[in-house]
Amino acid sequence: MSKALRRNVQAYYVALVLITIASVLPHAVLTIVLLAKGLSLSQMMLVQAGHSLAIIISEYPR
Repeated sequence: MSKALRRNVQAYYVALVLITIASVLPHAVLTIVLLAKGLSLSQMMLVQAGHSLAIIISEYPR
């Protein structure tokens, strides 16, 4: 494998990890905030489901 190809593969994996962190981190922070506000687990599930649905709708191509 050439050096340029190896560097591109490494850059791809770094980008993949960063994208995964960016999509998961808001849920982790939101869970802590909602727990502090006194929401139950079922209420948190509904809020996070709404958040996920909003992300899916906003990323859907027209």
